[in-house]
Amino acid sequence: MLIRLYDIFDYGKMYIIKNPDAFPSERLLVESQLAGMNDYLIMGNYTPTDLRSSYNMIKKFKNNIKITVRRGFTFYQIIEILKELKNKYDLLIYYFDPISYSDLRNDEKFSLISGIVNGMLEYTSENNSITLFFSSYSFPFLARFPYILTEKHQNGYTIKYGDRIYHFYYIPGQLSIFDFDGE
Repeated sequence: MLIRLYDIFDYGKMYIIKNPDAFPSERLLVESQLAGMNDYLIMGNYTPTDLRSSYNMIKKFKNNIKITVRRGFTFYQIIEILKELKNKYDLLIYYFDPISYSDLRNDEKFSLISGIVNGMLEYTSENNSITLFFSSYSFPFLARFPYILTEKHQNGYTIKYGDRIYHFYYIPGQLSIFDFDGE
């Protein structure tokens, strides 16, 4: 069965990407762009995505790139970015930047991150988007969202959440990926 990476997510939901460095973000962006999706990325100093290589790959196949990238280095900048979201985006991605919050107490981090999550949830529910929150840090209030765990392998990767398990394999020259388990 032919499946694209974004097909494993349900619209109108938020997911927590637990191990961002293992998740194939570049592939997600390339596939979403080839499908004509409108993507919005929010990040600070940290991102596991090689945006330049994704951009160059997308440019080879299609001239109409619909990716908006915003950078917020403080809580207030990120909240303003979320407030400014006026257009409909199919995919909203936030890369949690632990450096931006390193000097805060845990209760302060909790308060600020919950504000960001609430802003993302509001946007997601209003626009029926797929929302991904990339963070290797655990925050107790995030436990209510599906956690996505990714394992890299030599020839691909496995993505798990809930009772779903997807095995994706790298096939040279192929734009989409196969789910060999038929999930």
